[in-house]
Amino acid sequence: MSKRKSRGFTLIELLVVIAIIAMLIALLLPAVQQAREAARRVQTRNHMKQIGLALHNYHDTNRIFPVDSYYGFGFGPGTETSTWMLMIMPYIDQAPLYNQWQFGANIGKSTTPFNGPNGQLIAQVIPAFLAASTPGDSKFTVTSGSVTGTVARTDFGPVSSPQIPTLGPANGFRAADAGFVKCLYWWGGATVTVSQDATGVRMRDVTDGLSNTLGIIETVGGPKRYIKNPQSVSNPLLTAVLSTPQSAADGYWAGRMRTGYTELFASLMGLGNCTINCSNMIDYGAGPFSFHPGGAHALRGDGGVIFLSDSMDQVTYLRMILRADGQPIGEMP
Repeated sequence: MSKRKSRGFTLIELLVVIAIIAMLIALLLPAVQQAREAARRVQTRNHMKQIGLALHNYHDTNRIFPVDSYYGFGFGPGTETSTWMLMIMPYIDQAPLYNQWQFGANIGKSTTPFNGPNGQLIAQVIPAFLAASTPGDSKFTVTSGSVTGTVARTDFGPVSSPQIPTLGPANGFRAADAGFVKCLYWWGGATVTVSQDATGVRMRDVTDGLSNTLGIIETVGGPKRYIKNPQSVSNPLLTAVLSTPQSAADGYWAGRMRTGYTELFASLMGLGNCTINCSNMIDYGAGPFSFHPGGAHALRGDGGVIFLSDSMDQVTYLRMILRADGQPIGEMP
């Protein structure tokens, strides 16, 4: 009976196996990352669709859309805030929280910060108000003067009050359009007037058509500041995090700044003709911003969700957010 001497792998064979495994990992890793991002996009779209359905149910009940915020008010001692997110809570299975909210009560107090009833409620995380790709915790601490408390994050805001003085008649915009322009959801403001549509917008007011008008956008990352880094080739979406946080009222669902201002700032941050994913600094007039590669999600007035490419020009985007300008925008993405 013959005896055969067994042998192990040679060093070369082992290196070949390792190289093959490394190549497989290199091939599979992007696919895994793409699958994860696709799942995050689906989750974000589902949350926005849930919000869209809630807005329509609110309109069916009240015959009007909620305005983005009412305040008089500010943040901290002596403040009261009511936002569109609060108003739709009964329609996203958050009726118990809505029923506990005391309208007109302070969010926090100067002597014992956030000990009031609303100060406790704003720390409750609402899953439907979150975008899946946003990094960081779902809660954060805000401080304004002597007022400090924990609040729950939100990643969505209504498009409101775009400022368009730089586009001018050449693009079909009248001089009267400069400044605050009416969109699907209109700012209530500290002092509301008839011209501000403080009572909200009805479907009949959207003469451009609900399917042609954007209402809610991704505005993620608050209260941290993010700007697009035009010098970065490897990662153009992100991003320098500025050291100073945004207003204490930004980034959580009860905050009055969660209103998605959209000032088209061509040179404000040195970003050139940038419209989508330029910055999340809504206190500087930034528009849609997300951590999704290539663009950000937006909710149409009819409840549909679309993905806005970060290569979109300012004029096209502005046509999509005005509710009654009567100008064609072409086919929605």
